[in-house]
Amino acid sequence: MKDIPEAGPLPPAAPNAADLVRTEAAALLALAARLDGPMAEPFAQAVELILHCGQENGRVVVTGMGKSGIIAQKIAATLSSTGSPALFLHPAEAVHGDLGRAVLAVPRLNFRKPAGRPACADIHVALDRDRIAGIDRLRLDGEGLAVAGRVAYAGGSARAVHFDRLHLGEATDASGDVQLPAQPGAPWVATLAGRTIDASAEFRHGDAKDRRAADEPDRTGPPWRVNVHFDRVVLGEAERVLNGVAGNIESDGVVIRRGKLSGATGAGAAFQLEIAPAAGGRTLSGSAADAGRLLHAFGLVDNMNGGRLTLQGRYDDRAPGHPLQGSAEIADFRMRNAPALAKLLQAMTLYGLVEVLQGSGLGFNRLIAPFRLSRDVLELADARAFSASLGMTAKGRIDLARNSIAVEGTIVPAYFFNTLLGEIPLVGRLFSPERGGGVFAATYSLRGSLDDPTVVVNPLAALTPGFLRGLFGIFDNPSHV
Repeated sequence: MKDIPEAGPLPPAAPNAADLVRTEAAALLALAARLDGPMAEPFAQAVELILHCGQENGRVVVTGMGKSGIIAQKIAATLSSTGSPALFLHPAEAVHGDLGRAVLAVPRLNFRKPAGRPACADIHVALDRDRIAGIDRLRLDGEGLAVAGRVAYAGGSARAVHFDRLHLGEATDASGDVQLPAQPGAPWVATLAGRTIDASAEFRHGDAKDRRAADEPDRTGPPWRVNVHFDRVVLGEAERVLNGVAGNIESDGVVIRRGKLSGATGAGAAFQLEIAPAAGGRTLSGSAADAGRLLHAFGLVDNMNGGRLTLQGRYDDRAPGHPLQGSAEIADFRMRNAPALAKLLQAMTLYGLVEVLQGSGLGFNRLIAPFRLSRDVLELADARAFSASLGMTAKGRIDLARNSIAVEGTIVPAYFFNTLLGEIPLVGRLFSPERGGGVFAATYSLRGSLDDPTVVVNPLAALTPGFLRGLFGIFDNPSHV
């Protein structure tokens, strides 16, 4: 029978449950103190980035290995269940592996790779003991995706990303550098150049159902500065492009605070735009040798050919929506295939001008348009355009998101001869009391869809000198088209 060994000394008494809770409570109090102190701003920025990622239809990627991986999976599931789309990515797959399940998005460059579309990553990380010293190889490849570059680190933190190639989607092919903020609140700084870049997300008119209320607070993001030089900038579909673009733009995370942009539209027609800070807001100035192409590129007007543009305006940054108020002047332009104008001319039985409008275009010598632009709503105040054959005044609003119009004004046929009596000293105001009006002029209104508006013309005003129009207005019997 074997001897039973004597029992060894008992282990020291384990800490009781109360001591364990007190230790963890002390740790939580220490964490709270750090959140009130040095961690306050970085923590707030992290939360803002996660919320912003969800708002931009992105996903938060959580990674970890071993026990950290199990915790990372739980965090990803919690974020997803609370409204912030997230996924877990194993670090081995992140360094070299499959990104097919991942959603990759760069909203400002109008790029998004959905989950399920094949893509792979190849990353070579240099380590200095337990810190990342740099990423000397960064490659992403997939359908519509080709990224090659490297990441510079300092003190264990990423400081700059250099892109040998940045190919995203169909309209971005660039190279350049991105400097990351060195401290909280500092801007991201990018220098990009190349053959083409897709900036359409920055100039897309929002859907009416998604439009923010006029008094809704601004959406904020990190401040940034960018220097660009591109052969081609895409602003939208239907050849909404700019050529030979160079510029410097600076944003405070809410609005573009200052910037200069120059380039060309069409066959070398130059343009220049500049935003500069001013007391209570910012100023906007610009010029273009081909107003029609520039306005088309920015999605504002599709039916204008040619014209020399001069633009002056001011943003009111104290008002919700940062409305822009100013004046645009365009000389020597033509209007072609404009449905609203065509219906108005038909209502006036000016069929000769309708044929010109549908053919080579109806020419105007000058347009003077005081305006106010707030988000996607353009308001006109006493705008006027004229040529020898036609004069018009207009005031009202155009909703670019809803593609609708609510404008009224005066139309003056045979403008040159029609306005002569209005130029006679002393008595001229009797014949033409409104600025830009004529002796014989019809009042009109356009309402409804921009593509097919309802036109209302006052037939009495068409036959009445200016000083009697107010009297005859009480007998109005408008004709609808």
